[in-house]
Formats: sequence, C-alpha cells, structure tokens
Amino acid sequence: MNIDGSRNLKNQKTIPIAIITIGDRGKMAVRPTIGHHFLEEVHGNTRSLPMNITSIYSPKNNLTSTGTIPKFVISVISKRPGLPDTDTTNFNEIIQRYYANGPKIHDYLQEMNERVLSKYDIMTVGEGPGINLTNGIQYVHKDRNELHMVFHFGHMFIHNGPGGKYDPIDIDLPTFKKVFNDWDAHLKGGGWGSIFLGNHDFSRMVSRFGNDQQYREASAKLLATLLLTLRGTVYIYQGDEIGMTNVAYDSIDDYDDVETHGAWQDALREGKDMDEFLKIVHDQSRDNARTPMQWSNQKNGGFSDHTPWLSVNKNYLEIHVEEQEVRPTSILNFYRELIAFRKKNLVLVYGDYESLDNNHQEIYAYRRWDESSEFLMVHNFSDTETLWDYPIEKSAYELVKTNLNTTDASFYFLPWQSKIFRKML
Repeated sequence: MNIDGSRNLKNQKTIPIAIITIGDRGKMAVRPTIGHHFLEEVHGNTRSLPMNITSIYSPKNNLTSTGTIPKFVISVISKRPGLPDTDTTNFNEIIQRYYANGPKIHDYLQEMNERVLSKYDIMTVGEGPGINLTNGIQYVHKDRNELHMVFHFGHMFIHNGPGGKYDPIDIDLPTFKKVFNDWDAHLKGGGWGSIFLGNHDFSRMVSRFGNDQQYREASAKLLATLLLTLRGTVYIYQGDEIGMTNVAYDSIDDYDDVETHGAWQDALREGKDMDEFLKIVHDQSRDNARTPMQWSNQKNGGFSDHTPWLSVNKNYLEIHVEEQEVRPTSILNFYRELIAFRKKNLVLVYGDYESLDNNHQEIYAYRRWDESSEFLMVHNFSDTETLWDYPIEKSAYELVKTNLNTTDASFYFLPWQSKIFRKML
C-alpha cells in the first residue's frame, strides 16, 4: 500500500485514517469506538525495544510478518560521531542539532526499507522530533524509498519555551495556522503528511487547543472538523473522540510520568514556587493523555476492575463512551459523521489546500478543491461570536455541515463553531 496522495491510495477501499487507543500499560491497540480499524500496534515498553540495526531489520523481532512493527523515535537512530556535548540550553535547538537527523539517518532508513519494509504490504510512519521544514521531505519523498509519513512536531512543540515543555509560552492562532500551511506546502507533490493534534506525549487536544470547560463539546468538535478536512493521513488519539480532557491531580505523587517527575525535581533545585509549578504540571504533563480510557460511569471508568496505573479522570462520570454511543449529538457520533463525510468527499483527502486570512486572530479558514468540487472550511477558535468579513464570493457557497445545532448559513460564527461550505459549481 502506498500512503501518498499522488499514487495508488486513491484505489484503496479505505482512506488514510489511523485510530490509536491505549489498552493496558505499555501496550497500544486499536479500539472500536469509532468503528474503523486501520492501524494496530501491540508491543511492550518502548525502552526494551531492540536498538541495534540487526535487530531492527529482523522480521522476527519487529513482527512485520504479523502486521506489527515496533515503534521507536526514527529521527534519532543515527548518532553524531563522538556524541558531542551540547553548547546550548535551548530545548528545541538541542533536539534538532544533537539528537535528531544524524549523518547516517537516511542510509539506515533506505537500507531498512530495502531489506524489510518494501517486502510487506504495510504503511510506515516515523515519530520525528527534530524533523523540520528543511529536511522533512527527505524522509517521505516518494522517490527516496524511506518512509510514507513522519510525525513532525512543529505544532506539538509550539508552546515550548527555551527550557522546553515546562517553560511554556503563549502562541496566537496565526502561529498555529502557519505550521499547517508551511508543512502542507513543503510536502505537496512529493510527500504525504500526518495530521494530528494529540498523542501519548502531550496534553489532551481539547484542553490545549480548545476550551475544555464551557465549550468542551463545541471545541472538541471543531478540532475534529479541522483534523478531518486537512490534507494527509489523520491520526485520532484514544479518548479524543469523546473529548477527554487533561487531568489535574492534587499532588505530584499522583503522577507516574518520569518526564514530569524530572521537571519537578529541576524546579525544586531552582527554588521555584511549587504551587505555581503544579499548575504547569496540570497543563503540560504527559500523564494528561495517559489516564485510563473512559468507557462508562462505572468503577475506574469501566476500564478495569483492578486499580489502574493512574487514577481515572474524575470527570469520567460525565465523559464516557457509553453515554456518547446513544446520544446522536455526541462528540463520538460527530467523529463518525465526519469520517463518513470525508470518505464520501475524497477532495478532503487529496484535494488542493489554500489557507485564507492568515493573520486573523480568531478564524482559521481554508479551501479544499479538485477538478470536480470545492469546499470552504471556517473555524472560530474563540470564546466570542465572530463575523468573518473576508472578500470572498460568499453567495457561491452553501452550508453542508456545522458542529453546532444550527442551520444558520451565514458567515457569522458562534463561539467554537465550525462550518463546512460547498461551492455551488
């Protein structure tokens, strides 16, 4: 299978969407909350994975013959000679200049593709911190025979200050839009993108990019609309399809993540206000995305009869799969509608992309089109009502879908409202 918008994927029976959910600790597997299975990954703790090239290439060890490949951070498998010390304390510079994109990275990937990956009907995606707009296309270009896609971290590191995740900075919507615009332009024609807003290493997407309080449902649906109308393969992380939120444990002792505890110890040594730092932990800890899946309002969110590794988020009584399965307007059922809509309108997968009004602080708008159809997506990323007054032939578009219970087809937007318009050709 080729995961490439210009090649054979248009003839596949499925469209590129990957749904990843956590089962028990250290294992990941697809769960049927949305009802479309495209990717399965089951392995032990990543720290125990084989890291020498012979083991990486071995079909026995990487389970390729059974349809499963161990996941490892692909951009860092080539080390710089002598393992030099860093000359900077800037987190983002350290990742790009010292950890990622080593001198033999592409030799290794091309060899692995030739000796293993090319022999199976599989898709490949590499976790790629440090991969950027300068080198990203080298990993995924259709003529290089390396990978189909990478997870770049342009938008996931967007809040990182010089000290990294626990030194957060504020960003505005134009900065967020620019990441997607730049990567789409970078990969257009020769590569294929991965579209995602959450994973096991970052905060819950509705807490980070939406409003997880007053507008949780609306903003979760807006983010779903964004994901499922951009060009590329969409990755939906477990729990995001029901709008799971960050957790805010009362004590650092309730957290399990080694990165969180390391940052806490650093803050202690630096004499920081630990009450204030706990608030940063609430926002930034990887454990936000690692709490048990909330299946029902039963004990431990229906995840297990046994005590899980992390306490379930207290809001499991209201936010869980069982409730959303039977409610037609739920976030879960909205995801199902959008996936079906995307499958029916493949222009949303493969069509051209143009972002509009890039400096607008509240509206993210873009066109998707091909030779036979055109759509206009407009998202209000704010808690306020907004009129999008942009010089476009608005009368040429009809409203076909929105994330709110309204039929208003104007370019006036309620808080966290998305509207999908179709151009009347």
